[in-house]
Amino acid sequence: MGRRSKGDRVTCDRIADYKGQPRWQVTLWLDGERTRQTCYSEEEATRAARVLRAQLRRGALTAPRTWSEAEEMLRQSRIAEGTKESSYDSTYPSRFRAVHLTLEIDDPLALTADDAQTHKLLRLAEGKSHATINGELDAVTTLQRWAVSKGWLRRSTWEEATRLEAEPRDLHLSPYEVGPFLRAAATLSQRPPGEARPQDWWWWEAAAWVCLFGLRSHEATQLKVRDIDTQLGVIRVGLRKGFVVKSKRSKRLVPFGFSRRATIVLRQLVAGREPDDPAFPSRRGGHHSRNGHHFRRRCHATCSAAGVTDVHPHALRHSLATALAMDGSDMRSAGELLGHDPAVTEKVYAHTALGKQLAAAKAAGALLDRAVEGRPVLELLPGAGGEQEG
Repeated sequence: MGRRSKGDRVTCDRIADYKGQPRWQVTLWLDGERTRQTCYSEEEATRAARVLRAQLRRGALTAPRTWSEAEEMLRQSRIAEGTKESSYDSTYPSRFRAVHLTLEIDDPLALTADDAQTHKLLRLAEGKSHATINGELDAVTTLQRWAVSKGWLRRSTWEEATRLEAEPRDLHLSPYEVGPFLRAAATLSQRPPGEARPQDWWWWEAAAWVCLFGLRSHEATQLKVRDIDTQLGVIRVGLRKGFVVKSKRSKRLVPFGFSRRATIVLRQLVAGREPDDPAFPSRRGGHHSRNGHHFRRRCHATCSAAGVTDVHPHALRHSLATALAMDGSDMRSAGELLGHDPAVTEKVYAHTALGKQLAAAKAAGALLDRAVEGRPVLELLPGAGGEQEG
């Protein structure tokens, strides 16, 4: 448990407020710092002082300095909040140990944003999945939030790093990986892994195309055959009764007719089927669960077969947006295609918009070449040559 300093103590004194009314003040001296609490009755003050003294004797008011202390104190705190002990024991200790062994930092409250980044890179190098790493980051985030609530930390820098690293836009397929991914999806639709049955995978290539065109997995699982209009080449998202979407902005038309291969695949998907049939049926013929775990399993298998970045289905949306940003497309229009707020889309994907950056770099290179060759630097600007001649 935490170590108690020599001057740590709890006092209870009677005082008077500005009107002369009697009050009782409980003062906690801990690590040379003073914390006061004012009570309106002597019984309340005595009870508060008794609880603080008991916690001080147990070391529960002192910040933990080792991982074992932090683990035990957080466990007791979670149990006091109503968390089952068996549930706590199955998650946090193993995650704490993973972080401790990776970073070799003994003080759990001394972890910084740089340590979070280092931990993530080391665990990725070990071949750990993003889900495992994010679970470990969340465990330390919980520890630091608890320390902030106790006053042992001013703010959780680890939590800030976790929030930045967990952004889904950081995990996507590059434009060069989309082709191998779709080819692997087509192969698996015909010949799924040995433990899977062919009839469970026949729709997966079409589902991969739909996700790449910007549909969320919970939107794709709700699609019916009549939502895919192969005549107009559009997918209607959220435009019929019973189709649950995230917001009003998510109700949209998603065009796919400009892709010849997507048109062929989706026509094969809906051919000879009833309008109210699920577009991507389960084994029993109904809709898949909206949590998308069936899509995730197939997506991970496809990434493994294609040898590309292991992503989840939702990241396929961000793969499309990233490719559009790198191509210099209008991100406001891309945001409408994804069902996003256009202003937010521009802000989120600004770091990948290489089209304008490349144009600026090209202009800068031409300008420097003219300067080195002794030619007028501003000759490309309208009227620049005439002004320089005069």
